[in-house]
Amino acid sequence: MADEPTDPFLPHVKATEYQRVIDQINALGQTFMSRFPNVEVQSWPFQREEAAAIVAAGNAAALEMAPFLATVCAVQYGEAEPADRLDQVKTKAALVNANGIAWTGMAAFANGLRARADDAIQAAATQNDVFAIVSGIISELEAFRTANGI
Repeated sequence: MADEPTDPFLPHVKATEYQRVIDQINALGQTFMSRFPNVEVQSWPFQREEAAAIVAAGNAAALEMAPFLATVCAVQYGEAEPADRLDQVKTKAALVNANGIAWTGMAAFANGLRARADDAIQAAATQNDVFAIVSGIISELEAFRTANGI
């Protein structure tokens, strides 16, 4: 039995369609991040660290555990007594945690979707298979975007 002819354009189609998936996933992340100034986005790791410490400490939480969040609250709300500031920081910490969970969920979804797209595209036998895979992936991405208000 003779070998079936191969499509010389299939590798190019796979590469360009995979990049299309990456571009769509990047657009999702950029849409989410564009709600915030870059300097704020860059502070997310230490915001999350401070927020986790405050939440974990519960009633033992202290302003010294979250100097960044305390400063944010001072700028946002103005002067306050230490007890009131601590309440503000606890509220801010809860918000930071919720946003962190949302970001982590989106990142995990994007990571898994990208990996699944890569596997499926690499396994595709025809250009039409690749186009169908990418169409499905982008539809799934759009459904996620809609469901999460992004």
